Amino acid sequence: MVLTQTQIGIGLEVECFIVDSEGKPAQEISIDGELMYTSEWIQQEVQRVFPELRGAISLEQIASHLEMKTLVCENRTIAARQIIATRRKVETILHAKGLHLSFQPVLEDELSLIPATLDPESRTFQLVERWGENAFHSATACFQVNDSRPFAHLLGPGDEMDMRRLEQARIIHNSFTAEKVAELRSTNLNDMRSAQGLTRFEHAQTLLVSQNQERFARFGFPSEQILFPPQFDTIREMLRWMCAFDASSEITPTDFERMSDLSIFRRLNPKEMHSWTVKIKQSEDPRQPWWVESRWGDSLEFSTATELETHLEPATNHFEGFVAASKTSTVRQPDHNSPVCELLQ
Repeated sequence: MVLTQTQIGIGLEVECFIVDSEGKPAQEISIDGELMYTSEWIQQEVQRVFPELRGAISLEQIASHLEMKTLVCENRTIAARQIIATRRKVETILHAKGLHLSFQPVLEDELSLIPATLDPESRTFQLVERWGENAFHSATACFQVNDSRPFAHLLGPGDEMDMRRLEQARIIHNSFTAEKVAELRSTNLNDMRSAQGLTRFEHAQTLLVSQNQERFARFGFPSEQILFPPQFDTIREMLRWMCAFDASSEITPTDFERMSDLSIFRRLNPKEMHSWTVKIKQSEDPRQPWWVESRWGDSLEFSTATELETHLEPATNHFEGFVAASKTSTVRQPDHNSPVCELLQ
């Protein structure tokens, strides 16, 4: 999502594939006799031809896979229109090469593990390095709805405000059960299978379990709770789950028992917490709200903003339910007396 000065609203992240006229993935492209990774090439070309879209296109892990992002928008109608406008501009460049964008959860044609970039400084490259052959399972496409409205009233610095934000995060996490995710889906594409015979969910399950099962077990969670978090009775239980997910964290189960809630929270990397359901994005600036990112929505073909809005409506309506309710929620005070691991301070 491309942030703006006003960060209260809705933003979209839409994943898609670059394919040829036969619908086959276009992972490499010849430009002036030189082979380039297709998604990296189109990102550079879009920035050259449409500089106003700088930041609106980002790389995923595989070379025929990319993501389009919107600005922070007042409502889903404006966000949907931005995605449509971006798609049309990107495809004006692709069409000249006989390519186009495909919006579906998985590709039904064979896909090779060709990384989107070899830049060692990029997160894309680093994830492929970490995941190895399992990076192939990240080549799926979804719609991600980012909504800051549930946190819009929880602004400002301080321990108490951080605890209020964490309590709101706990409530939101608990609302995204497996049953609710199934209810929110507005397409029937969740049964579409890739060339390997797997649905988008099964690809995600393979990747996330392979990367996180051992760490989750150390923190006391079964593997099925990697994709669908349990119901959290307390903030601390939510933080335990987040610690299990954050492979970059040096916090061990022993450290966890010695640390306060806020000490744990401030050492977690929110970019690492990719469950199947929802992800809480923390703002580094306490004057700006946190974000809720839904991660369950299967991608689908669309040609108008109205079609896209219909797909987004269940998720955005679900988020709206937290806006008024959160203003009357009970605030849990921070535990200043909780033991803290001195070595990790």
